[in-house]
Amino acid sequence: MKRYLLPALLLCCTAPLFAQFATDVLRYSYLQPGGTARSLGAGGAFGALGAEFSTLSQNPAGLAMFRTSELVLTPSLRFANSDAQLEGSSSKWDDHKSNFGFDNFGLVFNTTPGNKKWKTFNVGIGLNRMNNFNQSIFYQGTANGSVLNGFFDNAVAAGSEENFDPFTSQMAFDAQAIYYQNDMLTYDLAGNENAVLDRSHSVTTFGRMNEMVISFAGNYDEKLMIGATIGVPFVNYRLEGEYKETDPGGAVDGNVPYFDNLTYTDYLRTEGVGVNGKFGLIYRVDQMFRVGVALHTPTIIGLTDTYSNTFQYEYTDGNGAQTYDAQSPEGRSDYRLRTPWRAIASGAVVFKKYGFLSADVELVDYTTNNFNLTADVASTD
Repeated sequence: MKRYLLPALLLCCTAPLFAQFATDVLRYSYLQPGGTARSLGAGGAFGALGAEFSTLSQNPAGLAMFRTSELVLTPSLRFANSDAQLEGSSSKWDDHKSNFGFDNFGLVFNTTPGNKKWKTFNVGIGLNRMNNFNQSIFYQGTANGSVLNGFFDNAVAAGSEENFDPFTSQMAFDAQAIYYQNDMLTYDLAGNENAVLDRSHSVTTFGRMNEMVISFAGNYDEKLMIGATIGVPFVNYRLEGEYKETDPGGAVDGNVPYFDNLTYTDYLRTEGVGVNGKFGLIYRVDQMFRVGVALHTPTIIGLTDTYSNTFQYEYTDGNGAQTYDAQSPEGRSDYRLRTPWRAIASGAVVFKKYGFLSADVELVDYTTNNFNLTADVASTD
């Protein structure tokens, strides 16, 4: 997996992480399911083929194609490669991350009903990996301006120390980056807001989204397969970020008098659990041609964010080099996310025992994602 990220997206990570953004929505609704080696070899396009455990999270009618009971366990080794570049810089930075895990684990119980028309009635239970959040991003370079500009503007807008934002301006004030001089609030970049500074930013994310599935499916007369799944996704996501600014010449010969460097860190942990329903069917036109359709209800996920920041500021004055550290309080936010409906159409052509061709098309409108930030107020799209 290779991603190219805009510097603006990276710089957003230096903002307090207790707000919900579009990236949060897509993180839990844009799915990248794993699967067995057989499924991955076909690009996951098993919606009309079945007899594959990962289809319990895609088209549960595929469960009806199992002819025997099975135990499924799929280990995986994933690699994430990211490129990042600071706007205006000629240097591009590559970062790599790998992790070992399991894409699915489950049991399929096969039964044969006494009814002559119903050939099988199967039950499946287990876990499918729906998303992998492990990734590292890094960039560095030289650019104008400082994150302190925004912190100072926030402090001025607050009007008094009692109203400082504990995740930005309050930490900068506690670390002596913002201070009073002649009873006026100021900072070292006052009048020099566009100073040229070296900067670097690293963001590392961890975690996964697994879905527990309980599925039921039946095979009617070797023609029609129908199935349903109750899905219970579990979210575990963590972000750790570190942003640094340095005056290339130091406090004496640098672009900003007194200022040496600053370091601002982010920490975010998100955990949650949800529920959804999936319904599907597969119709076998003949031994060669098969078609399938599936419908997924929105997933309702209850999420909890815990977050915190640190700030370190170093400067040099007549008393020599000074270093101050500040820590934000630990924040907590509880909210709900409703993801979109999904519809999947599938087709497959089976060439006896020689192979097959298959394709899945998924229809989903990500603009219908919906946050409910509290249980007592209207949702915000």
